[in-house]
Amino acid sequence: METRKASKPLLYCGLFLKGAIIAVGFLGIVANLKNAGSFMNGNYLFLYFTIISALAAMLSAFLFMVIDIVAIATGRECKLFPLRLYRFASAIAVLLTMGVFFALLLPTSGPGYAESFANVSVHLALPVLTLIDALFFDRVLILKKGYPLFGCLLPLLYLLFVYCVCYPLGIKFEAGTGKFPYYFMDFEKLGWFEIENGNIGTAYYILILLTALVAASYLFAAIKNLIAPKKEKPPVC
Repeated sequence: METRKASKPLLYCGLFLKGAIIAVGFLGIVANLKNAGSFMNGNYLFLYFTIISALAAMLSAFLFMVIDIVAIATGRECKLFPLRLYRFASAIAVLLTMGVFFALLLPTSGPGYAESFANVSVHLALPVLTLIDALFFDRVLILKKGYPLFGCLLPLLYLLFVYCVCYPLGIKFEAGTGKFPYYFMDFEKLGWFEIENGNIGTAYYILILLTALVAASYLFAAIKNLIAPKKEKPPVC
């Protein structure tokens, strides 16, 4: 297994940050379970991308807590590029969660929800903490060529899950019409390519979000590569 010399002060700070990610995510999910005013209320809370992306970020934080503890104990940091790509993908997923909520969903979130801990935890605090962790506390991953496209992986899998599993099974969500977790996914109401009465079809929403997602992934990768240690830039493989 390929390793590099560990920076223990950075690892200790990273452990604190990862613990915060797990704690905020857990408390935020519990708060949403108890919050009847949330647009995500209902029996299928764990099928919303907000919660799925939060769980992905929490899993990443837990895995790298273990990896960092081993690095502190041994003085060597494992490179583990597939896991680091997963951390990058989970960071972009929660970035999408934050962006979509504040750009599209805030007006439909219900009175008082915007200021509640249930909202701030999963739509703001957890994404920001996860982005800081992936950007500043991963000194190994260098994203070259097409690797930033991994940032689209979780959202695209979720899209397939909703349309190929949830919709055919008739799973009911509380938000919107109840057939879709988010109103802009409701092709029955919006159509796929309709543009009328100030509304656009679902396909346009998906295209806009996918374009923004790719742009955000490459911007994140550019910033990360820019601040990476100059003496060691391992290939992603």
